[in-house]
Amino acid sequence: MRILIPALAMAVITGCVSVADGKIESQSGSISVPLGTGICIIFPEDGKFEGKAYKDSGLKVGEIIQGTVAKHYQITNVSSLEACDKPYIVTSEIKEYENRASGWSGIPDKIRVSVTITNTENNEASSFTYYADSNMAASAFLEWGNAAPYTLLDKEFRDQVENLLKGS
Repeated sequence: MRILIPALAMAVITGCVSVADGKIESQSGSISVPLGTGICIIFPEDGKFEGKAYKDSGLKVGEIIQGTVAKHYQITNVSSLEACDKPYIVTSEIKEYENRASGWSGIPDKIRVSVTITNTENNEASSFTYYADSNMAASAFLEWGNAAPYTLLDKEFRDQVENLLKGS
């Protein structure tokens, strides 16, 4: 009993934790957006895997991007390119979204997201594609619930969103 209670507490605390192995797969462009500039954000559609759409996954990915952009810019959420009245627009697409019970199955969660910023005045664009999967060694010890793949979009991803806006 002395071991069971701490083990269960640890499982509850870490049940929605995923440890990511992430990397930038591609990057192009070098638009530099001045701090404080107005930016529209369009959230991506929900991620899909094997024909199943993962409800609110696009919302969660969009919120991660929005939270990063909002630190230094004036943001407006819009539903289409035509609705944007700001000089820059950020779009994203969930290209891969595999939600596995990694701690139990031994199969890593995976996510691939592309993020693009476009200057609406001259149609110049910069983008990157980020890929992350669960670190299976860490997931074996930490992920006993079913953490969603968007949780793999960690500090490295957010830093890359900031770098995209800085043109670096």
